[in-house]
Amino acid sequence: MMAQNENVPEWHGTVLDSEQPKKPIKIGIATGIGALLWLGPYLGVNGVLLPAKVQQIIPSEKAQVVALLASAAMIAATLANIVIGGFSDITRSRFGRRTPWIIAGSVGSLLTLLWFNMAGTVTMMVVAWCSYQICLNAIVAPLLAFLQDQVAPKNRGTISSIYAFGYVIGQYGGQVVGAQFLSHVGTGIVVMAFLTLLSGPLAAIIVREPSSLGMPKKHFTMGMVVQNFIFPLHHAKDFYLALFGKLLINTATTASWVINCTS
Repeated sequence: MMAQNENVPEWHGTVLDSEQPKKPIKIGIATGIGALLWLGPYLGVNGVLLPAKVQQIIPSEKAQVVALLASAAMIAATLANIVIGGFSDITRSRFGRRTPWIIAGSVGSLLTLLWFNMAGTVTMMVVAWCSYQICLNAIVAPLLAFLQDQVAPKNRGTISSIYAFGYVIGQYGGQVVGAQFLSHVGTGIVVMAFLTLLSGPLAAIIVREPSSLGMPKKHFTMGMVVQNFIFPLHHAKDFYLALFGKLLINTATTASWVINCTS
């Protein structure tokens, strides 16, 4: 038993300022590339190719179907982000806490987006699109957690800026790329699916997350569920300001997207 314990690295959940004298630029590059490769394809499909596919399948009810897809996706993505983020916090593996999730999310995003591409009915589109949202958030939540796990507090501003740079490129570039496939919607969705597949593996290779086997085991109890999945109740003013600010921004963005797609 002692020999096994000696082979397990000592667990460090976070990095202290004193332990990271140099800025971990590679973490910023990894998260920036990861953000670019999940957000760009997502917006390319969501903003351009999805409405075009709906137009092909059921043009007479395009507005209703697009609105249905947007509403169902919002619910699935919100719940998935909270739940997957919590489970990644307690994941113990030789590859770390986050890496297994972002790899699984990348593969799952590929498969569910290909499934969505083959969908020929509204019901199948909704199920496939919601499944895609769940898999996509297996990339999003753990990828952001790299900033907390691997970056000391004094360096988080710089590294977050690099992440934001990749995010912004994906935000605006994805729809530009998606628009190039309007005459070949199916091909465009396949291309976006394979670009998403690269997101998690590339980020994981660059980060090389340390093992989390040394992390203390946590039994699955109701107390653990409450601790990991409820919103913070004390000293969380900044959290809620950011939460509702982002909520208002996303609500406005989604509403304008639905209006543009259905007009």
